[in-house]
Amino acid sequence: YTKFHVTVEKVIFRSDTCSFAIISVSSKKPQGIFSAKTTFPTVAEGGVYDITGKWTDDKKYGLQFVIGNMSFSVPDDEYGLKTYLANNIDGLGPKSAALIVKHFGKDLVRILDNNPSKLYDVKGLRRSQVEKAIESWTENKEVNKLYTYLTSIRVDAANCKRIYKKYGNCSIEKIKENPYCLTEVDGIGFTTADRIAKNMGIKPDNHMRIRSGIIYTLGQSAQNEGNVYTPFGKLINKTADELKLGDDSHEAIKEQLDWLVEHGKVILDDDGKCAYSANLYEAEMT
Repeated sequence: YTKFHVTVEKVIFRSDTCSFAIISVSSKKPQGIFSAKTTFPTVAEGGVYDITGKWTDDKKYGLQFVIGNMSFSVPDDEYGLKTYLANNIDGLGPKSAALIVKHFGKDLVRILDNNPSKLYDVKGLRRSQVEKAIESWTENKEVNKLYTYLTSIRVDAANCKRIYKKYGNCSIEKIKENPYCLTEVDGIGFTTADRIAKNMGIKPDNHMRIRSGIIYTLGQSAQNEGNVYTPFGKLINKTADELKLGDDSHEAIKEQLDWLVEHGKVILDDDGKCAYSANLYEAEMT
């Protein structure tokens, strides 16, 4: 793998789903300007990045650098700052970006990160512009931070914006606390969340994994067998199979099933012989 410190000169193409982009970047000699492919969700013209990847020969775009890891840093020169703000921060264009950079100079990034309300002091900016700019700067910063974290645990970058949309600035905290919360995000199922958890070092018999596995097993039973409930014993056995835990895990699974029942995530029928996921049970009763 090869590393470069680059500035994005132009976004040549961005897919409709923002799952990848083709960009033109420049680095110091000897490489100069070259084309690269990235899955970074908020790649921005004027942005400065540290990239790691490898060279490939693309049929459409020719020799191209495919980026594996990409971390963002705001430009530290006035021209780069103006370009970045004008192209990537909502509410700002070339003139308003120039006004902001002239007012704050190289202190701008510190101001935006720590005291963004000072933007209201810049003459020539409308209040609505400032409000949009502050919101946009904060979101971009958090998405960039989230992407950097997600790539460290080998998460598909296409899921980055989905996760941010669900959890906002709390995304990293939520994932670290319980990676199986990702099953609540549209487009992410148990299998993906389980892979992420494994990359984070979560052990196969972890209580969070077992709880999520029980819910997953109930859902699979409903989908494959057409039943909104699963017999208690069958649920224990199938969960062990799904999680590849073996027969000696049955007591641990029962303990976590009890926890799910106590917290209203799973419903048992009156004699305790069948289990329902709470969502399916509510749908069945309405």
